[in-house]
Amino acid sequence: MTDSSRARVATKASGPPFIRTTFPASGSNGTLDHVALVTIDRQDALNALSFDLIDELVAALESLDADPACRAIVLTGAGERAFAAGADVRELATQTPISLATENRFAAWDRIASIRTPLIAAVRGFALGGGCELAMTCDMIVAGEDAQFGQPEIRLGVMPGAGGTQRLTRAIGKAKAMEMILTGRTMARRSSRPGVRGCRPGAARRACRKAGDPAGIRAESLGWHRRRAAGIL
Repeated sequence: MTDSSRARVATKASGPPFIRTTFPASGSNGTLDHVALVTIDRQDALNALSFDLIDELVAALESLDADPACRAIVLTGAGERAFAAGADVRELATQTPISLATENRFAAWDRIASIRTPLIAAVRGFALGGGCELAMTCDMIVAGEDAQFGQPEIRLGVMPGAGGTQRLTRAIGKAKAMEMILTGRTMARRSSRPGVRGCRPGAARRACRKAGDPAGIRAESLGWHRRRAAGIL
């Protein structure tokens, strides 16, 4: 293993304040060579996605993507309540169309979509608004039985701004996507099985039934990526 691929953990004390990166990741059977675990850690705000958090996430993902020793990345949210409950509404409240256009902070989302290393979202709890869009940006989703997906932006008088109108339509079809986007209704993982299985931009290909154990979701995701990294898949 090269120096760049040795175990590294970014914490709030020594690195980006809201992103923790562990590479190589650890599973129930020990170290998982070539697999990285990236955790969004902003539990006090249900892992809400501020612009700075997204910038830090992009930096972490691009660093792993550039490392030849990393062959798979698992993205998850800290805690038991949310993968990511959406954008930072308080931050957005201070923005205007002009400031959003000039600062171009949404460009970071295109960089996430450009990650070449297989990226899997390990979701439990809320994946709403930007959180749902972030999950759909990944190549695959492993969802807990308590996962809730949705694009509730209409309740705030805005529209999904990070690709939700396109990716959700491709994932579950136009009619269901319009229902969710125009009503703000959420979709539970246990009821979404017919609609989201088998679609590439965020397919919930497997459900982990260990809803009471957040580690179960990560273990399922890490196990899939371990097989992929080893060339089994």
